[in-house]
Amino acid sequence: MDRTLRLSPRPFIVFAILLGPLWAFTLISYLKAGRPHGELNNVLLWPMLYAVIMAAITSVRVTVRGDGILIKRWYFLTQKLNFVDITHSDVQILAEREWPMSISIHRAHNLAPVVLGLKVVRQEDATWFCSLPTLKPNVHLGLTKRRA
Repeated sequence: MDRTLRLSPRPFIVFAILLGPLWAFTLISYLKAGRPHGELNNVLLWPMLYAVIMAAITSVRVTVRGDGILIKRWYFLTQKLNFVDITHSDVQILAEREWPMSISIHRAHNLAPVVLGLKVVRQEDATWFCSLPTLKPNVHLGLTKRRA
């Protein structure tokens, strides 16, 4: 039953839309000023920030195995959650009912909950993950309109 949650293209597009105009404005200002050497850092700031954000997003891998969940962060930090240790999970749904925002997985022995953002994974993977009975999910609808 090994299944790895796949990344969605959504965060790549969102951050490109957010940081792209800032980078374009800085580049145009840099070119109009005659390419001063001291201002090159300002031009490179936005692409570097985008690269760091994308590295952080792509470094998280969540794999569901037969006995638990394996979470890898920053490509080498690994955390394993056994299904038997999970007391319950809180699924936060904000505006899109079919695409949960995040999940907080609570464990036995009063350990800190593990929080995973689900907007960075594909919609069908997020829905499947939140429906796993072994996570014992409690769904919090947030700002979602309730269906009649």
